[in-house]
Amino acid sequence: MTQDQNLALAQQMYLSQQKNVTVYVLLALLLGGLGVHHFYLGRTTPGLLHLLLCWTLVPSVLAVAHAINGRKAVRDRNTEIARHVATTLGAPVDPLLKMAMI
Repeated sequence: MTQDQNLALAQQMYLSQQKNVTVYVLLALLLGGLGVHHFYLGRTTPGLLHLLLCWTLVPSVLAVAHAINGRKAVRDRNTEIARHVATTLGAPVDPLLKMAMI
C-alpha cells in the first residue's frame, strides 16, 4: 500500500470515528445527568459515576458545565482518535491532527 493510500485510509477511519461538538453538547444538556455525553466520548468511568450518582442531581449540574466546555472536550478526544488511527496504520499524524482541529 502506498503512503497516499495509507493516508487516505487513515483519514477515512478518522472521519468515521470523530466526535461532533453539537451532539456532545446536546447529550450533555439533555441526558448529562445520566452521563451519556461521557459514554459518547468513550470515557466510561466518568459516565458510570454520573449514572451511579444521578439520583443526587449533582451530575446534572456538572453536565451543564461540561456542555459549556464541550468544544475543548471534543477537540481533545478527536486529537486522541487522530493519534491512535495514525499510529495504528503507520500514517503521518499531522494531516489527521489538522482534521481534528477543525
